[in-house]
Amino acid sequence: AGGRARAARMSADARKGVARRAAIGRWVRVRFGAPRFRDLGFPGGEIVDSGLADLATGRVSAESLASKTLRIDLHIGHANLFDRVKFNQHTIPRIAEATRDWGDGYVLSTKNLSDRLHGHVRFTKTGFANQLTEELSRWRALGPIIDDGLRIL
Repeated sequence: AGGRARAARMSADARKGVARRAAIGRWVRVRFGAPRFRDLGFPGGEIVDSGLADLATGRVSAESLASKTLRIDLHIGHANLFDRVKFNQHTIPRIAEATRDWGDGYVLSTKNLSDRLHGHVRFTKTGFANQLTEELSRWRALGPIIDDGLRIL
């Protein structure tokens, strides 16, 4: 009951931040065996934890930007919504061709469904919005391939 009362006093954005922080903690625990990077003894673990907390609440801080690298992931759909095998057979070769010249910062997996394509985008604190927009424009080129894959199902 205390959690519900506290949540009722919070804004929607604050509730989302709390939920994101909890989700990040669960993910770190499952993936690495502890709820916080600081608990794992990694160098800079406190900075990573602080940055993740800032990102969860939407705050841009020195810690959240410390890596100067943003990872963008492409994960499409849900297995129960469409025939994933047919979709992948149609789209994966075309996505591989479209991304072939994107450089070393991109990884296309033909086997890992939860991490189909990802790229690491370098950025500066002062140019973040422009650099992110530029990168997302590149990824936009995959839209017609994905749309066509959904259309054939």
